[in-house]
Amino acid sequence: MDSFATYELMTLAIDASPLTAMASIAAYVVLAVSLVYASAVDVRTRLVPLSALLASLAAWLLAVAGGAIGGGCPFLFDFGSPRLFSWAIAGVLGGAVTSGVAALCAVTLERRTGSLALGGGDVKLLFVVGLYLGPEGGIASLGIACVLALLRQVILCVADGIARIAEKRRGTPPCCIPCPKTFPVGSLHVLSNQPFPFVPFIAIAVLAVILTGGIWYG
Repeated sequence: MDSFATYELMTLAIDASPLTAMASIAAYVVLAVSLVYASAVDVRTRLVPLSALLASLAAWLLAVAGGAIGGGCPFLFDFGSPRLFSWAIAGVLGGAVTSGVAALCAVTLERRTGSLALGGGDVKLLFVVGLYLGPEGGIASLGIACVLALLRQVILCVADGIARIAEKRRGTPPCCIPCPKTFPVGSLHVLSNQPFPFVPFIAIAVLAVILTGGIWYG
């Protein structure tokens, strides 16, 4: 499946069932808006808004109903399938697997590091993502989000090292160099030792999976 797989599948869905295509487009638009909104709230409050979860879940249920009436699958992982339960169950399985793996990783990291690695809202959001993307796409989005979050931590470590070197060059004795929870990097204040918003990484990962659907659903 080539890079235009998503467009081709959408074309097939429109040709086969306009109702299914409309349900699909509406559901993914709601998912996108919900992810953007949840990202903004998570950045400010470190919380995942319940309204975003409920809106995405409601849109998924409406898409399921539209696909059932239109006779086709409204989701990326199985467009055009007339077998309702095959793709509906695949979506639920995707949500369970994605959120389950995320929760397992979070618990493991928390036991090893003693700090909260992932919040309950993030796990719930990943369940919703799995509903839309299926097992393959859900796990792929989780993996991409984790890689992006890891890159963020690497950047913070490098920035922290630069800040410490700068303090030493200004003549502050090593024993007196503070280890603040925030430190300036240019005009930004980076939170280094506090929980960071994970939803923006999930949003970027979901977009990447949707745009490269042919890789995960080939």
